[in-house]
Amino acid sequence: MPPPGLPVMTPEREVEADYDSVGLSLKAHPFRFLRDDLRALAVVSAAELATLPDQAPVRIAGLVLVRQRPATAKGTLFITLEDET
Repeated sequence: MPPPGLPVMTPEREVEADYDSVGLSLKAHPFRFLRDDLRALAVVSAAELATLPDQAPVRIAGLVLVRQRPATAKGTLFITLEDET
């Protein structure tokens, strides 16, 4: 008897399932599917940051990889973000 047919997962759902199970995906980065919506909100990618003038105000978004608050940093929080670029 053949196994029951299951609906095909969308690429977005496949990446989501990968992150849910192992914390990463080799198929795509989750922000790949959000970039059009982020552009509409004037959110720039990490790759675009290098093209902007110094001290330009920006909006950014990404997965938080690391948060550090060293005792010597006087309350400063350092965050490492990752996006699809």
